[in-house]
Amino acid sequence: MLPSLEYLLQRYADKNCTEEEKVQLMQLLQQPENDEAVQQLIDKMMQEREPRYAMPDDAAEAVLHTILQTGKAPVISIDDNGNRKRSVWLRVAAAAIITLFLAVGGWLWLNKTPSNDTVKTEEKKSISNDRLPGGNKALLTLDDGSTIVLDSTSNGVVAQQGGATILKTGNGQLAYDIATNESSKVLYNTLSIPRGGQYQLMLPDGSKVWLNSLSSIRYPTTFIGKERRIELSGEAYFEVAKNAAMPFKVSVDGKAEVEVLGTHFNINSYTDEPTVNTTLLEGSVRVTGLETRDSKLIVPGEQVQLKKNGQLSVNKNANIEQVMAWKNGIFNFDGADLPMLLRQLSRWYDIDIVYEGPVPQREFGGKMQRDLNLSQTLRILKTNNVNYRIEKQKLIIMK
Repeated sequence: MLPSLEYLLQRYADKNCTEEEKVQLMQLLQQPENDEAVQQLIDKMMQEREPRYAMPDDAAEAVLHTILQTGKAPVISIDDNGNRKRSVWLRVAAAAIITLFLAVGGWLWLNKTPSNDTVKTEEKKSISNDRLPGGNKALLTLDDGSTIVLDSTSNGVVAQQGGATILKTGNGQLAYDIATNESSKVLYNTLSIPRGGQYQLMLPDGSKVWLNSLSSIRYPTTFIGKERRIELSGEAYFEVAKNAAMPFKVSVDGKAEVEVLGTHFNINSYTDEPTVNTTLLEGSVRVTGLETRDSKLIVPGEQVQLKKNGQLSVNKNANIEQVMAWKNGIFNFDGADLPMLLRQLSRWYDIDIVYEGPVPQREFGGKMQRDLNLSQTLRILKTNNVNYRIEKQKLIIMK
C-alpha cells in the first residue's frame, strides 16, 4: 500500500523523507487530481509551521502552477476587494517544492525558464570559461568552390549563380530569387552549419528549411527536370512547397531517401545518434532505406527510424514536441539519458564531451531555453549529482 499524500508531505517537511518517498511525493504532486488536496494540506501545514522562506508572489504562482500542471487558471485568487489571497502559503509551498524537486532530479530547473533578472544575475557570476549559446552561423559554398561566411556578411545580394540571385534576407536567413528556370547547366550550392550554429534557407522552389547545428544541405540553384532532389547531413526541418508534378526528395547521408509531394517533416541523421529519424507533422512521406530497399509510408504523428543495420521501423506515437524543440529554441529532455542530453549540448555550445569514468546512469525530463549560457544549462547536471568541469573546449564529466 502506497503512503498517503499527507504522510509524504509531512515526512518531507520534517526532512525525514527517504529517496523513494521523495520520488513518490513528486509523482503525486504532478497529478492534477491531487491539486485541491495539495492546496488544503499545505494550508494546514502553513498554519502549523512558521514560514521560513520568501518568494515573490508572481514567481510562487508560476512555480506552483507549473509543478502541479493543472492547465487551469492561476492558483492565486482575487477577493472582492481586489486583493490577492493565499500569497503566504504559496511563497512557502513553492520554495519547499523547489527544494524537493532539486533534491530528486532537477525537474524544476528543466521546466522553469529563468526570469530575465535571474539570467542577468547568473551572467554576472559566470566563470571565465563559460560558453555562450549557439546562434545564426553558416558557410555557403558555391558551385565553383568559393565560400561565403554568412554570419559576417551584410544583408542583400551575396552572389549570382546562373539564373539565380542569392540573398541574405535577414538575421539567419538565405533565399534565392530565380530570374528564369532555363539553364544549360545545373549548379549546386552547399549550406553548412558549424557546431554552435543554426540557419534558415528558402530553396529556389519556395520550400523552407531550418538547419540545426553541425548540419549541411546540398541543393541546385534552380529545380529542373522531373524531381526536386537535395542532400542532407545532420538535422533539418522542412516545409515543402507543393508541386505534384515534381516530387521533392531528400537523400539522407547516402543511407535513406525521403520522398514527399508537399509536407512538413523533420529529419535527424546525426552520425552519433543511434537511428536516423524522419518525423512527419503534416502531409505524407515515404522513407526508403537504401541498403535494404525497404520502405515505409507514414502519416502525421509518426516517425520512421532507420537503424545502423539498415532496418526500418515505425514509431506511431512520436514525441512531436520533443522532435521540434530545437527549431522552437528549446531543449526538450523528456526521457533523455545523460549521453543523449550531452550530445545536444555539445552541438549547440560547440564543446567536446569527455568522460573520466563510467557514464552516470541518469534519466532527465522537462525543457530549457536554448538561449542560456552553458553554465546555466549545466545546473541540470548539478541537481542530478553529476560532477563536471570545463576546460577550454571540453566539458569533462568527472568520476
